Amino acid sequence: MNHSTNRRKIFVSAGEYSGSVYVASVVRRLRQQYPELEFVGVGGRELEDSGVRILYNSDQWGSIGIMEALKRWYLFPINWKIQNYLEAEKPDLLFLSDYPGFNMHLARKAKQVGIPCVYLFPPRKFAQSPNEIQDAAQNIKRVAAEFEPTYTVYKNAGATVDFVGHPMLDSLPKMNRSELRIKHQLDSNERVILVMPGSRQQEIQLLLPVYEQVVVKLSRQLPNLRFHLLGAENLADLRSISSLFENSCARMRQKGVNVELYWSDRFEHMCVADMALVTSGTATLELSFYQVPMVICYKVTKMTAMLAQVFTHLPEYIGLPNLLSNKQIVPEFIQNEATPENVSAALLKVLEDPEEHNRVSDLLGDALSKLGSQGAIGRINRLIIEELDLPCHG
Repeated sequence: MNHSTNRRKIFVSAGEYSGSVYVASVVRRLRQQYPELEFVGVGGRELEDSGVRILYNSDQWGSIGIMEALKRWYLFPINWKIQNYLEAEKPDLLFLSDYPGFNMHLARKAKQVGIPCVYLFPPRKFAQSPNEIQDAAQNIKRVAAEFEPTYTVYKNAGATVDFVGHPMLDSLPKMNRSELRIKHQLDSNERVILVMPGSRQQEIQLLLPVYEQVVVKLSRQLPNLRFHLLGAENLADLRSISSLFENSCARMRQKGVNVELYWSDRFEHMCVADMALVTSGTATLELSFYQVPMVICYKVTKMTAMLAQVFTHLPEYIGLPNLLSNKQIVPEFIQNEATPENVSAALLKVLEDPEEHNRVSDLLGDALSKLGSQGAIGRINRLIIEELDLPCHG
C-alpha cells in the first residue's frame, strides 16, 4: 500500500442504484479536489460516469433477501475475485456503500490485509442481530452514519462512527409545485397518486400485482384521480422489468384507470403527487422531503420471510419515516398484510380527509429534520481525506 501521493487508489463498491448515485457524488467532489486520485471498483453507470474504472457492473444485482441473494450465485466468485484483488493490489482505501451481503465480505478482507475501510449506509436494515452489528463494528475502520439511530447503534457497539447526515439532502431539488402541475397538464381538481413499486426485480414482481389491484379499486371509489406509475430509471432498458410495467399499465387502462407510465423525472412526480404508494426504501425519504403522505409496502418470498424471523430481530417499523420518528406516522404493510384491501383502505383514509393529509405531511417534515443538515457529501469526503492523510485543499 502507501502509494505516492500522486497515485493513491480508492476501491469503491456500491451494489445498489441509490447507493451508487450518492457515492458518485462523493467521487466527483474528491476528483475535483485531488485529480491525481485513482478510483476503481464495483458499481453501475452512475459510478462509471463519475470517473470510477468499473471492474464489475452491478446495475442488475439488486436482490432483497437471503434466498433471493443465493439465487445470484454468480456474485460469489465475483466477490472472491475482488477479495483477491484487494490482497494483491492493496488499494489505499476501501469505500463501501450499502449492499451488506456483498460488501461485508470485502470489509473483513480489508481488515485482514490492513486496508482502511469507510462504510456509508452500513448494515442496518431490518435490525440485523447484535452479533452482525458487532461484526460490522469490528471490521469497519470508519462508519459514516446517515441516521441518528444508525449512529447510536454503532457507537454502542464500539465502532468509530461519524454522523454525516444523509447525502440525499444535497441532491434533492426544490421545485415549484404549481408550475409543475401546469407542465404535466393537471386540472385543478385532479389528484395525483404516485405509484413506486421499487428498484429491485424481486420486489417489483411481488408488489406490482398488488399495486395494480389497489389502483383499480381506488379509481372506482374516487373521482378525478390520476396515477403516475414510476419505474426506476436504471431499469428502463431491462426488458424483463419494463415489460412488467407496460403490461400492468395496459391492463389498468383497459379497466378505465387514468394512468401514465414514467421512467424519469422522479422528483417532479414526487413534487406534484398528492399521495404515494411506495415500496420501502430510499424513495420513502425522498417523498418525505416533498412532504407527500404515503403508504409503504414490503414483501419478500415466503422462504426469505421465514428465515428472517429465525435469524434476525425484526424491528417495530420498516418504513424509514417511521424509523426516524420512532412511531408510525405513515401506514406500512408487510408480507401478508400487504393486500389490496388493506392498502387501498389506508390510502382512502388520507385522501378523504384533508386534515389528516395535512397532519401527515407536517409529521413527514418533522421526521426529515432528523437526517441532519445539508453537506453530507462534504462530511463524507472529509472522512476519506482524513483516512488517506491527504493534504487539505480547503
